[in-house]
Amino acid sequence: MGTLLVISVLAPLAGALIIGNSQQVARRMTLGIVLVTTVISGWLAFRFPVGAHQFAVFQIPWWSRSDQTIGIQLSLGLDGLSVWLYALTSLLMVTSVLVSWNAIDRQAPTFYRLLLVLYMGMLGVFTARDLLLFYVFFEATLIPLFFLIGIWGHEDRRHAAVKFFIFTLTGSVLTFLGLLAVVIWSASYSQAGRLTFSIPELTARMVELRSQGVFPLSVQLWIFWALFAGFAVKVPLVPFHTWLPLAHVEAPTAGSVLLAGILLKVGGYGFLRLVLPIVPDAVHAVAPWLLALCVVGIVYGALTAFAQRDVKRLIAYSSVSHLGFCM
Repeated sequence: MGTLLVISVLAPLAGALIIGNSQQVARRMTLGIVLVTTVISGWLAFRFPVGAHQFAVFQIPWWSRSDQTIGIQLSLGLDGLSVWLYALTSLLMVTSVLVSWNAIDRQAPTFYRLLLVLYMGMLGVFTARDLLLFYVFFEATLIPLFFLIGIWGHEDRRHAAVKFFIFTLTGSVLTFLGLLAVVIWSASYSQAGRLTFSIPELTARMVELRSQGVFPLSVQLWIFWALFAGFAVKVPLVPFHTWLPLAHVEAPTAGSVLLAGILLKVGGYGFLRLVLPIVPDAVHAVAPWLLALCVVGIVYGALTAFAQRDVKRLIAYSSVSHLGFCM
C-alpha cells in the first residue's frame, strides 16, 4: 500500500518530465497520468480501514547522521484527516485537465507540466508525515501556480501573480521559522535529545513536554503566530484575503478550480494537522479572537459576494465566507 501511495504522489512529477512538446500528446498524456493516479487514490481511499490511525505508510531515511542526533525521512502516509482530501484532490484534477482541453492553446506542454507539478505538491501536502517534507510540498504548490496565473491568466495576470506570490511566500517563510522552533524546542527538552522532523513523533513529544510544564504558553504563542502567518494567508482569513479575488479572476479556469477546491483547504488542513495538536494551549488562548476573525470573514465574504457581477469574483468572496465557517 505504501508503494502505491508513493507512486501516486510521484507519478505527476514523472509525467511532467516525459509528456513531450506536442500539444495533443501533452494533454492526452496528462489526462492519462491524472486518471491513473485518480484510480490509485480512490482505491487507497476506499481501502482505508475504519478507525485506523495510519494507513499505506511509506518511510525511508532521507538524510540522517550515524550518531542518530538528526533524522529526516521520506515519510508518506494516510490517516482519517487526510484520506478524503487526498482522494478528492485527484478528482478535481481530472476536472482541471478537461476544462483546459481547448482553453489552453499556447505553450500547452509547459502549462500541463506546471499543472502536474502542482498536482504532486497538493498530494504531497496531504500525505507528508515529515515536517520538512510537508514544507517542501507546501512550497511546491506556490511556484507552479504563480506561473500558471502569470502566463495563462487574463489582462491583469502579472499583478495578480506577484501579489499572490508575495502574500504566500511571506507567510510561509514565517511558518517555516515556527516549524523549526518546534523541532529545536522538542530536541532541547525531550528525553530523546535528538532532532526529529516526524510529525507524529513531534506531536507526541509536545504533549509530553506540556505535561512536564516545559512548553509554556508564552512559547506556544510565539510558535502559534508564526504558523498562523502562513496558514491564515492560505485559507485565507480576513484581512489576509486580498490576494484571492484578484488571483481568482485572473487565473485560467483550471487555476480557479484548484484554488477554490483544494489550495484554500491546505490552510485549514495545516491548522488541524500542525497548529492544533502542537500548540493547543495557544489555540485555546486566542480562540475568541480567531473566532471573531472567522465571523467577520463569513459576513463580509457573503455580503461582498452578493454584490459581484463577475462569477469568478463571486466564487472568490464566497470562498472567503465558506472558509470562515470551516475555520
